[in-house]
Amino acid sequence: MRAYRFLFVALLLAPLGAFAETYKIDAAHSRIAFSLHQFVSTVRGDFHRFSGTIAVDRAQPERSLVTARISVASIDTKIQKRDHHLLSPEFFDAAKFPEITFKSRSVKQTG
Repeated sequence: MRAYRFLFVALLLAPLGAFAETYKIDAAHSRIAFSLHQFVSTVRGDFHRFSGTIAVDRAQPERSLVTARISVASIDTKIQKRDHHLLSPEFFDAAKFPEITFKSRSVKQTG
């Protein structure tokens, strides 16, 4: 009898998972990169330590949500002097603000 109750509860809750799927960002196979045009050159860089999730609501895509947390100290432009400047209080102030957080405000299905 106890097994039937568990099965009944599981069947009642099963449809809840069909409305939204949550995926963890796989940092080993993902990249957070940036580029900006400065005078006659383009500065490129990456953040190497980050995590996040993507919650997909297939029934109502506009209710989907993307969140990310990025370690400021993991910035890498391949120029150490520039990286130190970006970490300084003059720019990111990584000692005071060690993390960048991102939370999507809207998601729009285009295809």
